[in-house]
Amino acid sequence: GRVIWEFSTSGAVESSPTVHNSKVYFGTGYGILYCLDTKDGHEIWRFQAKTEIISSPVVEGDTVYFSSADDKLYALKAETGEKLWHYSRRYVKKIVKRMFASPVVHGDKIYGNFTDGYVAAVEKSSGREVWHKRVPGDDRADAARFTPTIEDSLVYLISGDGFLIALDAENGEERWRFDIIKIYDFTLSKGYMFVAGYDGSIIAMNKSRKIIWRKKVSQGIPVSMIAADNYIITSSNYKTETFYSSATGSYLDVFDMDTGKKVWSDNIDSTVSASLAAAYNHLFLVTDKGYLRIYKSQTSN
Repeated sequence: GRVIWEFSTSGAVESSPTVHNSKVYFGTGYGILYCLDTKDGHEIWRFQAKTEIISSPVVEGDTVYFSSADDKLYALKAETGEKLWHYSRRYVKKIVKRMFASPVVHGDKIYGNFTDGYVAAVEKSSGREVWHKRVPGDDRADAARFTPTIEDSLVYLISGDGFLIALDAENGEERWRFDIIKIYDFTLSKGYMFVAGYDGSIIAMNKSRKIIWRKKVSQGIPVSMIAADNYIITSSNYKTETFYSSATGSYLDVFDMDTGKKVWSDNIDSTVSASLAAAYNHLFLVTDKGYLRIYKSQTSN
C-alpha cells in the first residue's frame, strides 16, 4: 500500500486510467486528457478537449482514442498527443446527459455510443463514419453500462430501455435482443452470456440464448459483474429500512460459471459504484466510503 508517486490534476478524475507501454492515460472534468510516465508520474503531454472527459481512453498501437461529453470521439498520437482526427455527432443541444461509455476498437473500426441514442462505427484510421444506428429505448444514457462489447462479429450493448441487444458489426443491423428482464450489466465469457437484472437476477445463456441457469444475488440490485477464471462475480447495493432505522450496504457474490452455484459471498458496510476488477488471483473493489478492498482467491498459490 505504499504510495510510489502522485499527480495533481486540474479537475476531477471520474473514470479508470488506461496503462499502455509504460504510460498512463486518463481524462478529467476540465476536458484534459493526460499522458503520464508510469515510473515516476511526470507529465509527458496533455490534450485539451472542449468538454469533460468522463470515460476511459482506449489505446491500440500508436493511437489513443477517447470520447468527450459533447459527443465527440478523438484519435491522438499516443506518443505526442497530436490530434489525428475527431468524429462529431450532428446532434447538438445545450444540456446533454452524462454517459460514461468508452469507445471500443475492433478490427479496422472503432465503435461508440452517443447521448442522442445512437451507436456509430467509424474507421479508426480516418474517423469516417461507416454506419450509425439508433438504439431503441427512452434515451436514459446514464441508466446502465453502455460501453459496447464486440464478439463473433456482433456488437453487444444495453439499450436505453434496459435490454441487451446485438447489432451486426459490419452494418449496424439488429440481430436479436434479450428482453425477458431489464438488465444493468452483462459480460461474455467461455461461450456464455451473463446478464445482471434490476430484479437481482443473474442469468447465464449460451450463444443460442438458451437459459442455462438463473440465480439471485444475496440482496439488492447488481451494479457490476465480471468473469474471472470459472466464476461470475457480482457486486450489488441494497437498502434496508425498519420503523426505527435504515441501513445501506453491498454484497459481493461469486457464482460457479457452469452451474450457477453460489460459492462465496461477503456483506460490506458501504455501497459500491466503481466496477469490479480481478487480476493475479485477487479481486479488487473500491467502496463509496473510499476504501480499497482486496480479496485473495483461496485456490491461488
